[in-house]
Amino acid sequence: MTYPDITLLPVLARLLKIDLNTLFSFHEEMTEAEVKCFIAKLIEECQKDLDKGFEVAMEKTKEYPNCMKLLHSTAVTLNIALLLSGLPSESKIEYEKKIIALYECVAEGADGQLRDRALSMLSSWYLKSGEYERSQEMLNRLPDENLLDKRDTQAELYINQNKLLEAAALMERKLQEQVQNIQIILIKLTDIAIKEENYENASYIANISKECVKLFNFSGQFAYIAPLEAALGKKDIPESISLIEKMMNAMQIRWKYEDMVLYHHIAQTQDKDVLEKLKNSDEEYKKIAKKQILPPLLAELDNASKYEFLHSDERFQQMVKRYKAMVEEE
Repeated sequence: MTYPDITLLPVLARLLKIDLNTLFSFHEEMTEAEVKCFIAKLIEECQKDLDKGFEVAMEKTKEYPNCMKLLHSTAVTLNIALLLSGLPSESKIEYEKKIIALYECVAEGADGQLRDRALSMLSSWYLKSGEYERSQEMLNRLPDENLLDKRDTQAELYINQNKLLEAAALMERKLQEQVQNIQIILIKLTDIAIKEENYENASYIANISKECVKLFNFSGQFAYIAPLEAALGKKDIPESISLIEKMMNAMQIRWKYEDMVLYHHIAQTQDKDVLEKLKNSDEEYKKIAKKQILPPLLAELDNASKYEFLHSDERFQQMVKRYKAMVEEE
Protein backbone atom coordinates (compact mmCIF):
# COMPACT_ATOMS: atom_id res chain seq x y z
CA MET A 1 0.00 0.00 0.00
CA THR A 2 1.37 3.45 -0.87
CA TYR A 3 0.81 6.89 0.66
CA PRO A 4 1.86 10.35 -0.53
CA ASP A 5 3.99 12.53 1.70
CA ILE A 6 1.72 14.40 4.13
CA THR A 7 2.98 17.77 2.86
CA LEU A 8 1.46 16.94 -0.55
CA LEU A 9 -2.02 16.38 0.88
CA PRO A 10 -2.98 20.08 0.97
CA VAL A 11 -1.84 20.37 -2.65
CA LEU A 12 -4.00 17.44 -3.67
CA ALA A 13 -6.91 18.73 -1.59
CA ARG A 14 -6.74 22.10 -3.36
CA LEU A 15 -6.52 20.37 -6.74
CA LEU A 16 -9.60 18.27 -5.98
CA LYS A 17 -11.40 21.18 -4.25
CA ILE A 18 -12.08 19.25 -1.04
CA ASP A 19 -10.94 19.60 2.57
CA LEU A 20 -8.43 17.32 4.26
CA ASN A 21 -11.09 15.66 6.43
CA THR A 22 -12.91 14.54 3.29
CA LEU A 23 -9.63 13.49 1.71
CA PHE A 24 -8.76 11.17 4.59
CA SER A 25 -12.15 9.48 4.46
CA PHE A 26 -11.78 8.19 0.92
CA HIS A 27 -10.81 4.74 -0.34
CA GLU A 28 -7.13 3.97 -0.61
CA GLU A 29 -6.66 1.51 -3.46
CA MET A 30 -8.09 0.21 -6.71
CA THR A 31 -7.14 -3.12 -8.21
CA GLU A 32 -4.94 -3.14 -11.30
CA ALA A 33 -7.88 -4.39 -13.37
CA GLU A 34 -10.06 -1.54 -12.10
CA VAL A 35 -7.38 1.02 -12.97
CA LYS A 36 -7.02 -0.39 -16.50
CA CYS A 37 -10.78 -0.32 -16.99
CA PHE A 38 -10.99 3.29 -15.82
CA ILE A 39 -8.08 4.40 -18.04
CA ALA A 40 -9.74 2.83 -21.09
CA LYS A 41 -12.89 4.85 -20.35
CA LEU A 42 -10.81 7.98 -19.69
CA ILE A 43 -9.14 7.70 -23.09
CA GLU A 44 -12.56 7.54 -24.74
CA GLU A 45 -13.76 10.60 -22.80
CA CYS A 46 -10.65 12.62 -23.69
CA GLN A 47 -11.04 11.78 -27.37
CA LYS A 48 -14.62 13.03 -27.34
CA ASP A 49 -14.18 16.06 -25.05
CA LEU A 50 -10.91 17.05 -23.35
CA ASP A 51 -12.64 19.10 -20.64
CA LYS A 52 -14.98 16.21 -19.81
CA GLY A 53 -12.01 13.84 -19.71
CA PHE A 54 -10.22 16.02 -17.16
CA GLU A 55 -13.42 16.31 -15.13
CA VAL A 56 -13.83 12.52 -15.04
CA ALA A 57 -10.15 12.11 -14.11
CA MET A 58 -10.32 14.59 -11.23
CA GLU A 59 -13.45 12.93 -9.85
CA LYS A 60 -11.83 9.49 -9.83
CA THR A 61 -8.56 10.68 -8.26
CA LYS A 62 -10.69 12.53 -5.71
CA GLU A 63 -12.27 9.18 -4.80
CA TYR A 64 -8.94 7.31 -4.61
CA PRO A 65 -6.27 9.92 -3.73
CA ASN A 66 -3.96 7.34 -2.15
CA CYS A 67 -3.87 4.95 -5.12
CA MET A 68 -0.55 5.77 -6.76
CA LYS A 69 -1.18 3.45 -9.70
CA LEU A 70 -4.38 5.35 -10.51
CA LEU A 71 -2.78 8.78 -10.05
CA HIS A 72 0.20 7.91 -12.27
CA SER A 73 -1.84 6.23 -15.01
CA THR A 74 -4.27 9.15 -15.01
CA ALA A 75 -1.47 11.70 -15.25
CA VAL A 76 0.13 9.83 -18.17
CA THR A 77 -3.20 9.51 -19.99
CA LEU A 78 -4.09 13.19 -19.51
CA ASN A 79 -0.61 14.23 -20.60
CA ILE A 80 -0.91 12.26 -23.86
CA ALA A 81 -4.45 13.59 -24.45
CA LEU A 82 -3.21 17.16 -23.97
CA LEU A 83 -0.30 16.55 -26.32
CA LEU A 84 -2.64 15.22 -29.01
CA SER A 85 -5.15 18.03 -28.51
CA GLY A 86 -3.23 20.45 -30.72
CA LEU A 87 -4.02 23.31 -28.31
CA PRO A 88 -1.61 26.28 -28.30
CA SER A 89 0.76 26.49 -25.33
CA GLU A 90 -1.13 29.26 -23.54
CA SER A 91 -4.35 27.21 -23.58
CA LYS A 92 -2.63 24.22 -21.96
CA ILE A 93 -1.50 25.92 -18.74
CA GLU A 94 -4.50 25.11 -16.53
CA TYR A 95 -4.60 21.51 -17.76
CA GLU A 96 -0.87 21.14 -17.11
CA LYS A 97 -1.22 22.33 -13.52
CA LYS A 98 -3.60 19.45 -12.80
CA ILE A 99 -1.29 16.90 -14.44
CA ILE A 100 1.76 18.21 -12.56
CA ALA A 101 -0.12 18.04 -9.25
CA LEU A 102 -0.85 14.36 -9.86
CA TYR A 103 2.78 13.63 -10.75
CA GLU A 104 3.97 15.48 -7.63
CA CYS A 105 1.79 13.28 -5.43
CA VAL A 106 3.16 10.14 -7.09
CA ALA A 107 6.70 11.47 -6.67
CA GLU A 108 6.14 11.46 -2.90
CA GLY A 109 4.62 7.98 -2.82
CA ALA A 110 6.21 4.76 -1.60
CA ASP A 111 6.02 2.91 -4.93
CA GLY A 112 9.63 3.22 -6.05
CA GLN A 113 9.07 2.48 -9.73
CA LEU A 114 6.16 4.89 -10.12
CA ARG A 115 7.98 7.48 -8.00
CA ASP A 116 11.01 7.39 -10.31
CA ARG A 117 8.83 7.71 -13.41
CA ALA A 118 7.05 10.69 -11.89
CA LEU A 119 10.32 12.33 -10.88
CA SER A 120 11.72 11.85 -14.38
CA MET A 121 8.61 13.37 -15.95
CA LEU A 122 8.63 16.31 -13.52
CA SER A 123 12.31 16.97 -14.19
CA SER A 124 11.66 17.14 -17.93
CA TRP A 125 8.56 19.26 -17.44
CA TYR A 126 10.35 21.81 -15.23
CA LEU A 127 13.27 21.88 -17.65
CA LYS A 128 11.00 22.81 -20.58
CA SER A 129 9.34 25.53 -18.51
CA GLY A 130 12.69 27.05 -17.56
CA GLU A 131 12.47 26.07 -13.87
CA TYR A 132 16.02 24.73 -13.85
CA GLU A 133 16.52 24.51 -10.08
CA ARG A 134 13.28 22.60 -9.67
CA SER A 135 14.24 20.31 -12.55
CA GLN A 136 17.61 19.60 -10.92
CA GLU A 137 15.90 18.89 -7.60
CA MET A 138 13.75 16.20 -9.22
CA LEU A 139 16.76 14.81 -11.06
CA ASN A 140 18.82 14.58 -7.85
CA ARG A 141 16.14 12.41 -6.27
CA LEU A 142 16.39 9.80 -9.01
CA PRO A 143 18.67 6.82 -8.33
CA ASP A 144 21.81 6.37 -10.38
CA GLU A 145 21.38 4.07 -13.37
CA ASN A 146 21.69 0.41 -12.52
CA LEU A 147 24.49 -0.92 -14.70
CA LEU A 148 23.40 -4.53 -14.17
CA ASP A 149 20.47 -5.10 -16.51
CA LYS A 150 18.67 -8.23 -15.32
CA ARG A 151 17.26 -8.77 -18.81
CA ASP A 152 20.63 -10.08 -19.97
CA THR A 153 20.63 -12.77 -17.30
CA GLN A 154 16.96 -13.51 -17.94
CA ALA A 155 17.64 -14.01 -21.66
CA GLU A 156 20.54 -16.34 -20.88
CA LEU A 157 18.26 -18.32 -18.56
CA TYR A 158 15.61 -18.58 -21.29
CA ILE A 159 18.21 -19.80 -23.79
CA ASN A 160 19.43 -22.50 -21.42
CA GLN A 161 15.83 -23.60 -20.90
CA ASN A 162 15.33 -23.67 -24.69
CA LYS A 163 12.72 -20.91 -24.41
CA LEU A 164 14.10 -19.27 -27.55
CA LEU A 165 11.01 -17.23 -28.43
CA GLU A 166 10.96 -15.62 -24.99
CA ALA A 167 14.71 -14.96 -25.11
CA ALA A 168 14.58 -13.41 -28.57
CA ALA A 169 11.56 -11.22 -27.78
CA LEU A 170 13.24 -9.97 -24.60
CA MET A 171 16.43 -9.04 -26.44
CA GLU A 172 14.50 -7.48 -29.32
CA ARG A 173 12.66 -5.23 -26.89
CA LYS A 174 15.98 -4.25 -25.32
CA LEU A 175 17.44 -3.53 -28.77
CA GLN A 176 14.39 -1.40 -29.61
CA GLU A 177 14.89 0.55 -26.38
CA GLN A 178 18.63 1.00 -26.97
CA VAL A 179 18.15 2.24 -30.54
CA GLN A 180 15.60 4.74 -29.29
CA ASN A 181 18.10 5.93 -26.66
CA ILE A 182 20.80 6.29 -29.33
CA GLN A 183 18.39 8.38 -31.41
CA ILE A 184 17.70 10.66 -28.45
CA ILE A 185 21.46 11.12 -27.92
CA LEU A 186 22.10 11.91 -31.58
CA ILE A 187 19.22 14.40 -31.69
CA LYS A 188 20.60 16.17 -28.61
CA LEU A 189 24.11 16.22 -30.11
CA THR A 190 22.65 17.71 -33.29
CA ASP A 191 20.95 20.40 -31.21
CA ILE A 192 24.21 21.15 -29.38
CA ALA A 193 26.10 21.50 -32.66
CA ILE A 194 23.42 23.92 -33.92
CA LYS A 195 23.68 26.04 -30.76
CA GLU A 196 27.47 26.07 -31.28
CA GLU A 197 26.72 27.25 -34.86
CA ASN A 198 28.74 24.31 -36.16
CA TYR A 199 26.31 23.40 -38.92
CA GLU A 200 28.72 21.02 -40.63
CA ASN A 201 28.89 18.86 -37.50
CA ALA A 202 25.12 19.14 -37.05
CA SER A 203 24.54 17.76 -40.55
CA TYR A 204 27.10 14.99 -40.00
CA ILE A 205 25.48 13.84 -36.74
CA ALA A 206 22.01 14.11 -38.25
CA ASN A 207 23.07 11.87 -41.12
CA ILE A 208 24.36 9.27 -38.64
CA SER A 209 20.94 9.37 -36.95
CA LYS A 210 19.25 8.77 -40.31
CA GLU A 211 21.53 5.85 -41.17
CA CYS A 212 21.04 4.37 -37.70
CA VAL A 213 17.28 4.21 -38.31
CA LYS A 214 17.84 2.35 -41.56
CA LEU A 215 20.49 0.04 -40.11
CA PHE A 216 18.29 -1.07 -37.21
CA ASN A 217 15.01 -1.15 -39.18
CA PHE A 218 13.49 1.46 -36.90
CA SER A 219 10.23 3.33 -37.49
CA GLY A 220 10.63 5.56 -40.55
CA GLN A 221 9.72 8.95 -39.08
CA PHE A 222 12.72 8.79 -36.72
CA ALA A 223 15.02 9.09 -39.75
CA TYR A 224 13.95 12.71 -40.26
CA ILE A 225 14.00 14.18 -36.73
CA ALA A 226 17.70 15.01 -36.43
CA PRO A 227 18.09 16.08 -40.12
CA LEU A 228 15.09 18.39 -39.68
CA GLU A 229 16.63 19.94 -36.57
CA ALA A 230 19.83 20.57 -38.55
CA ALA A 231 17.90 22.12 -41.46
CA LEU A 232 15.89 24.35 -39.12
CA GLY A 233 19.08 25.43 -37.37
CA LYS A 234 20.59 26.48 -40.69
CA LYS A 235 17.33 28.22 -41.70
CA ASP A 236 17.38 26.11 -44.86
CA ILE A 237 13.84 26.64 -46.17
CA PRO A 238 13.74 24.09 -49.05
CA GLU A 239 15.40 21.34 -46.97
CA SER A 240 13.17 22.03 -43.94
CA ILE A 241 9.98 21.84 -46.02
CA SER A 242 11.15 18.64 -47.74
CA LEU A 243 11.97 16.94 -44.43
CA ILE A 244 8.72 18.03 -42.77
CA GLU A 245 6.76 16.53 -45.65
CA LYS A 246 8.73 13.28 -45.55
CA MET A 247 8.18 13.02 -41.79
CA MET A 248 4.45 13.69 -42.07
CA ASN A 249 4.13 11.00 -44.75
CA ALA A 250 6.22 8.51 -42.74
CA MET A 251 4.00 9.02 -39.70
CA GLN A 252 1.05 7.66 -41.66
CA ILE A 253 2.81 4.37 -42.35
CA ARG A 254 2.59 1.62 -39.74
CA TRP A 255 5.92 0.25 -38.55
CA LYS A 256 5.58 -3.47 -39.41
CA TYR A 257 7.84 -4.97 -36.78
CA GLU A 258 6.29 -8.39 -37.36
CA ASP A 259 7.97 -8.45 -40.81
CA MET A 260 11.43 -7.40 -39.61
CA VAL A 261 14.23 -9.83 -38.78
CA LEU A 262 15.37 -7.74 -35.81
CA TYR A 263 11.93 -7.52 -34.16
CA HIS A 264 9.65 -10.28 -35.45
CA HIS A 265 9.81 -12.34 -32.25
CA ILE A 266 8.06 -9.48 -30.41
CA ALA A 267 5.08 -9.91 -32.71
CA GLN A 268 5.06 -13.66 -32.13
CA THR A 269 4.54 -13.09 -28.41
CA GLN A 270 1.30 -11.20 -29.12
CA ASP A 271 -1.97 -13.08 -28.90
CA LYS A 272 -3.73 -14.24 -32.08
CA ASP A 273 -6.34 -11.47 -31.99
CA VAL A 274 -3.62 -8.81 -31.97
CA LEU A 275 -1.76 -10.48 -34.83
CA GLU A 276 -4.95 -10.71 -36.87
CA LYS A 277 -5.63 -7.03 -36.35
CA LEU A 278 -2.08 -6.19 -37.43
CA LYS A 279 -2.59 -7.88 -40.81
CA ASN A 280 -5.43 -5.55 -41.74
CA SER A 281 -4.45 -2.42 -39.85
CA ASP A 282 -2.55 -0.38 -42.46
CA GLU A 283 -5.55 1.66 -43.59
CA GLU A 284 -6.89 1.87 -40.06
CA TYR A 285 -3.53 3.14 -38.84
CA LYS A 286 -3.50 5.79 -41.57
CA LYS A 287 -6.92 7.00 -40.39
CA ILE A 288 -5.70 7.14 -36.79
CA ALA A 289 -2.59 9.05 -37.87
CA LYS A 290 -4.68 11.64 -39.70
CA LYS A 291 -6.94 12.22 -36.72
CA GLN A 292 -4.58 11.85 -33.75
CA ILE A 293 -0.93 12.18 -34.84
CA LEU A 294 -0.91 14.84 -37.56
CA PRO A 295 -3.09 17.50 -35.84
CA PRO A 296 -0.67 18.24 -32.95
CA LEU A 297 2.24 18.33 -35.42
CA LEU A 298 0.37 20.82 -37.60
CA ALA A 299 -0.34 22.89 -34.48
CA GLU A 300 3.38 22.87 -33.67
CA LEU A 301 4.19 24.08 -37.19
CA ASP A 302 1.82 27.00 -36.57
CA ASN A 303 2.92 27.85 -33.02
CA ALA A 304 6.54 26.78 -32.37
CA SER A 305 9.04 29.62 -32.78
CA LYS A 306 11.61 27.46 -34.60
CA TYR A 307 9.25 27.27 -37.61
CA GLU A 308 8.53 31.01 -37.81
CA PHE A 309 11.06 31.64 -40.58
CA LEU A 310 9.04 29.26 -42.79
CA HIS A 311 5.67 30.96 -42.33
CA SER A 312 6.15 33.53 -45.09
CA ASP A 313 7.17 30.90 -47.66
CA GLU A 314 4.44 30.03 -50.17
CA ARG A 315 5.60 26.40 -50.46
CA PHE A 316 5.35 25.95 -46.71
CA GLN A 317 1.90 27.52 -46.59
CA GLN A 318 0.65 25.25 -49.38
CA MET A 319 2.08 22.15 -47.70
CA VAL A 320 0.43 22.97 -44.36
CA LYS A 321 -2.85 23.77 -46.12
CA ARG A 322 -2.75 20.41 -47.92
CA TYR A 323 -2.18 18.41 -44.72
CA LYS A 324 -4.86 20.33 -42.82
CA ALA A 325 -7.33 19.50 -45.60
CA MET A 326 -6.29 15.84 -45.35
CA VAL A 327 -6.90 15.83 -41.59
CA GLU A 328 -10.36 17.33 -42.05
CA GLU A 329 -11.41 14.68 -44.59
CA GLU A 330 -13.94 12.12 -43.38
